[in-house]
Order: sequence, then C-alpha cells, then structure tokens
Amino acid sequence: MKRKRSSSSFLLPRRTLFLTTVTIIILILLHVHSSIIVFQFEKEEERLLTTDRTTNKVVIQKQQRYSTIIWPFRTTASEWCYSTIHGNHNNVFQYPPPPPPPPGLIFVKVPKTASSTLVGINIRIAKKVGERILPNSKPPPTFPVSAGSYSWLLRSILLSFWNDQHQQQQQQQQQQQQQHTNNKAYWTRREELEASRTCSHTRIHGGDALLSLLLRRNRYSHTPQLLWSFVRDPAARVQSAFYHFEVSRKGVTPTLGHLISYANGESNFQYKYLSTHEDPQSFLEQHRDGHNEDATITNNNSAMIVIQDQILQQYDFLGIVERWQESLAVMILLWNLEDSDVIALSSKVAGGFDDGRYQTPGNCKRIIADASSSSLTIQSQEDEEYLESFWNTTFYANNELDYQLYQMANDKLTKTIHALGLKRVEQVVKQVKLLEALAQETCAPSAIFPCSSNGTWQYEESQKNCYWHDSGCGYPCIDGLGHNQ
Repeated sequence: MKRKRSSSSFLLPRRTLFLTTVTIIILILLHVHSSIIVFQFEKEEERLLTTDRTTNKVVIQKQQRYSTIIWPFRTTASEWCYSTIHGNHNNVFQYPPPPPPPPGLIFVKVPKTASSTLVGINIRIAKKVGERILPNSKPPPTFPVSAGSYSWLLRSILLSFWNDQHQQQQQQQQQQQQQHTNNKAYWTRREELEASRTCSHTRIHGGDALLSLLLRRNRYSHTPQLLWSFVRDPAARVQSAFYHFEVSRKGVTPTLGHLISYANGESNFQYKYLSTHEDPQSFLEQHRDGHNEDATITNNNSAMIVIQDQILQQYDFLGIVERWQESLAVMILLWNLEDSDVIALSSKVAGGFDDGRYQTPGNCKRIIADASSSSLTIQSQEDEEYLESFWNTTFYANNELDYQLYQMANDKLTKTIHALGLKRVEQVVKQVKLLEALAQETCAPSAIFPCSSNGTWQYEESQKNCYWHDSGCGYPCIDGLGHNQ
C-alpha cells in the first residue's frame, strides 16, 4: 500500500527557505547601505566643492549642474584630438570613403580680437597635443568582417584596389589645390601639418561657415569637439578695425567724423559673428520690431537669454582679449594643456607691417596704432566729449548684444577662475607671462613674417617659419623654449 504524500512535501525544505530569507534580508541591507553611501558621497562632494575649489574632480562632477556658470572641463584630449589620416574610416571598407568628421578643434576667428595670433595658438595646440597622443604611423585599412574570413589572395586584391583608388583621389585633390593657388609654400606647409601628428583642427569665420560646420557637427554627434573663440570690448574692437582696415590699408585720414561713420556701420558685430542661429540679422530684426511679442529683445534679461542659448551654451570657451593671460591660463587648466602650448608671437604689432593679403597681397602696409595712441585728429575739448558721449549712448544702443555678450563672457571667466582656484590660476598666469616675455625677447627678433621689419614682401620664406600666413610665426624658436623651460 502506497504511503500518502503529505501536503508539506510540496513546500520548500526548511533549509532552502531559511537561506532564501537570509539572502533577501542581506540584499535589502546592501541596498540601504549603498543608498547611505551615495547620500554621504553627495554630502562630501558638496563639502569639497565649497572648501577645495582646486580639485578638478569635483568641478568636473559639478559641470553639468553649473554648465551655465563656468566653462566645461575637457581634460581628456583623446576625446577631441584625432587625425584625418589616422584611420578615421577604418571601420568599414568603402570607396569612395565617407566624408571625414568635422575637425576636433575649432576656432572662430572674429576680426580684430587678436584673432590672427589666436589662429597660431589654435594650430599650436593641435600640433603639440597631437604629438603627445597620436600614433606615429597610419594603421592599415580594415574590412567589415574579420580578416580571417577572406583568403590571402582576396585580401591582397581588395587592399590593392583600395590603395589605387585612394591614390587617385589624392592626386585629384592635389590637382585641384594647384588650380586654386599659385602659392606653393602655403600648400607645402599645409601638407606638412596634415602629414604630421596634428589634431584635426580648423579656423573659421562666422555666419555661413559656422552654420555649415554645426550642421556637419550634428551628423557626427558622437564626435566631441572644442569650439572656442575670444571677444573684445566692443568700442575697442571697432576702433581697432577702423585703424586696421581703413587707416592702415586704405589710407583713410583718422578723423573724428570718419571714425564715427565707420562705427555707425557696425551693429552687434561680435554677436552676429559668433551666434549659432541660422540668420542672426533676421532674428534681431524680427524680435526688435516686435513681430514676435513673446520674445522681443527689450531688456537685459531677454538679451541674456539670447546670448546664453545661441553662444555661451554652444561654445566650450570664450576668452577675453583684455584678460589675455587669464584666459590662456584657464584654457590650460580646462583642457589639460602644457604652458608652452598657448605661446605665440603677436601677428600684428603697431609700427610693423601687414601683408594685406585679402586686399593688397604683396603690398606691405605699415600698421597704424589705434586711437589709444592719440593718433585720432581731435580738434577741441568738445570733440573729445562728443566722442565719449557717442560711445556711451548711440554706439552702446546699437551694440547692446555685443556689450551683454562681453559682460556675460567676463562673468563666466571670473566664475571659472574661482572654481579652478584663484591661487592655482595665478600661478599659471605667471608662467604664461614668463614664457611670453621670453618668446618676445628670444624669438621675435629672428621670426620671419610675410612682411619684413622694413616692409619687404617675403611670403614664401616666411611660411617655413609660420604656421599659417602671419599666424604662429617664429614657432621653431618657441618650440625650443618649451624644451628648455
């Protein structure tokens, strides 16, 4: 006779039930403990942020929360430093190869904001960082599946085909380059830069160029980039532009009337140049005329929102010309650069010569100092008072967004300095000043610019000593300073 099963036989054994219960209790305790740890970590993080602002880790952890207050950290150069000749297209076998992603280091060149000098710094950063982190040679192309899937003969045929087609494409590009320029020195220098271990970089002007680049940037959202520029006091910038483009290059007499007439022709120049809006001019006209009542720019708060959305949120850094060494020091700390990476000789110095390559190439023009040197023809005390009133009223009203941009960029730089640590930034500023003075004393006398000190055109010779036109001239000497510091 079969023994009748007890209902308890269908239940878990007591030992198994006990172990399961203990496991659940342990998991609950671990979850509670981890929550306490996270809470304690957040409290400790807050304490560190307020007591030790020299700690990069803390600032990086907080940069998302404070993204509108300080400039972001980009200390991992491998995120933005890549080369177009070092395997950008090595994940798929495709001919013709897909277009390269946009450059990783992008400088927006705003005229008369020390922009030619900054172009040299942009190239120098790309070169020096690239030399430190990019490989020495280009890796061979790879195929969509493992190489073992192909016979050695097929692999050889595919590789030979790819190389032949790639060589033909390079030859076509070289022919196009020859057709678009007669300056062999320029292309030789450019090819040398591209062939070296240099981070992919570019310098662009505002407007359509920036918009097209941002559109390309959206296609490669997985590719981090550094987008940066400098701004300048609006009145100082327009005076510098007047003396450079009108007085130095065109020979216009620097009278009060000519200066005011030129200044009246510019309105919110830097905002329009740096804005990421597709049509900044139409945007301003629409909003100022009240066509869009919900967003009319009628006060400082509205202007701040526009600048924040279209510029400050879109750029990784905006330096201030009037705070030159501070700005460079912050770049060094935010981007984990070496001090010598940001050292370059000034491209244009009062009393020297400008090559005038956009208007009169080959015709060196002496650079006339701006109005700060009292070269402006002032007839009376009334004229001086009238000019001062013009800057404070008419010009200010016509350049409201430029002044707001300048102030907000200044504030953001100041807050970033405090987040990094004032003493820490001051130490880097001292080092930058020391290297700049050393470069000026040691390298400036031997630097070869497109125009010599007596106004002689020497462009081809200069391109062996400059990164690009009159930008970064004397860099071989500065390289030596970096090794000897």
